[in-house]
Amino acid sequence: MHASLERLSEPAIDSRWLSEGCRIMQNWSKGVELELHGVGRYRVVKSTEDAARCLLEYWPRGKGKAYMDAQQACLDALEGSTTPEVAREAFIGAALAARIHIRSMG
Repeated sequence: MHASLERLSEPAIDSRWLSEGCRIMQNWSKGVELELHGVGRYRVVKSTEDAARCLLEYWPRGKGKAYMDAQQACLDALEGSTTPEVAREAFIGAALAARIHIRSMG
């Protein structure tokens, strides 16, 4: 299978990795407030770990390329191969691609 197609078919992060792999909080310089739990129900995401959990457990729709890229960016940041701010930007991109309302970006 082509590498990019394989990447889209498997989640970059799973719940076991989140519970076992996260040791250091990676707080973002600015939180992202988005409508994630239904109309008018907002959540403020302030860290790479929280973004990864939102993508894995609470993402309502739009699990395409931007979603998978955000998962990979979070994983890369948690493993230290990129910055938390790169994960934040990818998370915002996934929300925009999924047409999830963002009320504030810090």
